[in-house]
Amino acid sequence: MFIDELAKIQDRKFSDIHLHEGEPARWRTGAGEIETIDGLSPITKSDFESILTQADQTSMEQGDAATAGEVLKKDQGQTDFASTINGVRYRVSMYWHSTRKLGIAMRKIEEHIPDLSTLGLPDRIYDIIDRKAGLVLVTGETNSGKSTTLAAIVKHLAQKKIHIVTIEDPVEYKHKSVEGGALITQREVGLTRDTQSFDGALRSALREDPDVILVGEIRDSISAEIAMKAADTGHLVLASLHTRSAPRTVERLRNMFPKEQENAVLQQFSDACIMVLCQALLPSADRTKRVLAYEIMTNNQAIANNIANNKINQILRDMEDARKEGMTTLNKCLESLVMSGEITPETARHASYLPKELKV
Repeated sequence: MFIDELAKIQDRKFSDIHLHEGEPARWRTGAGEIETIDGLSPITKSDFESILTQADQTSMEQGDAATAGEVLKKDQGQTDFASTINGVRYRVSMYWHSTRKLGIAMRKIEEHIPDLSTLGLPDRIYDIIDRKAGLVLVTGETNSGKSTTLAAIVKHLAQKKIHIVTIEDPVEYKHKSVEGGALITQREVGLTRDTQSFDGALRSALREDPDVILVGEIRDSISAEIAMKAADTGHLVLASLHTRSAPRTVERLRNMFPKEQENAVLQQFSDACIMVLCQALLPSADRTKRVLAYEIMTNNQAIANNIANNKINQILRDMEDARKEGMTTLNKCLESLVMSGEITPETARHASYLPKELKV
């Protein structure tokens, strides 16, 4: 059975495991590439059932004996949960594909939360996240390290005598309250979990005397509006979005709302936002690990004005003009990584959203 075979290999360096019914197991290696796991049997339906029974919590109304097919039918073809297998924690996404064949993606969650200082981010980050209030967005594509960065930020903030509330689907990194430091409340979203919706949990969080609120992901206009309101009313709000750049992050938030609300939303975001950190994890030049590339936008007067006036196409120019303030575009970061030999020019060009302007 796969979970028994997994015990023999899960100390190896990988980030994700991918299982398709009837096919060999695959994983994403330390360099970020998908490879077949040698020596394992093809995946069967019973493997999916065994993984489901390991779930920390599920939304199965049928009870613990429900099959993977029953769970997926109830949850409209996909379901997410956290699972601890052989002592290692995973974020699991189970789904149907290819006309109701079973599939799973399992994200390995390291038990040790890294220190923020080890992630490769500039020291400027500390000045931002140590503020009392404002909205911090950590963005990037899937598998870009957003959850790890947010967990490291929470770990850093947990040394303070504050109340931190996290709202996640599912809870990935488990934090503990710190003696002499922070009280940490983690709430998991789901029908039979701690709360049924992000927006409901966010509204509730504002009544729970928080200093810091972490939202696993801003998914819609309701959660975006409440997050900005919380930042405006004296809370530090940490959240993630699936966007590749700072300008695209502003666009994404704007486009969550009806056209007639755009001006008000952009004004609110220009007041609330204190940083957008966009991340990408890239294969190193020697293909042995992944390297962090990033774009950082902080909210000075020029950027705030251009956000409020919907002049999003001018934000990159503002960031380039404010490099002394610690801002950087993704292209500048990629150029630096190529110059230091950490990544190849080809990797940089593939990662850039403006490759024609990249100087490598």
